[in-house]
Amino acid sequence: MRIIDIAITANQSFSVTLDGNRWDFVIKQAVTSMIADVTLNDVLILSGIRIVAGTPIIPYEYLHDEGNFLLLTENDDIPYWEQFGIGQQLVYASFEEIQLIETPPIQWPVIPPFVISVLVINPLAIVLGDS
Repeated sequence: MRIIDIAITANQSFSVTLDGNRWDFVIKQAVTSMIADVTLNDVLILSGIRIVAGTPIIPYEYLHDEGNFLLLTENDDIPYWEQFGIGQQLVYASFEEIQLIETPPIQWPVIPPFVISVLVINPLAIVLGDS
């Protein structure tokens, strides 16, 4: 994993070459969040994607064969440009590093079946006809 330096500015663009691929980023301030455009080797792969703390910036598996990025924040704070490089770091993980991450299986809670033990009479009557 590598930390990518980002400027403490609301709207910025930068390029970085990682593992032989050129990544171009445009990061902008939206009303209540930060959004990004991501280009890989001159091909736009995402436009206007919302950056969410601790969540891969490229949310689709089929698009991150060359790696992915995360914006890590303290206390899972909402990403905000005033904290870039201070309490918030942009991190790159290669495809191989992503494959090494073990994801635990989802443990669904056991929910008892719904049973009605009381007779319920619905007093609602609907009358259809000419009026």
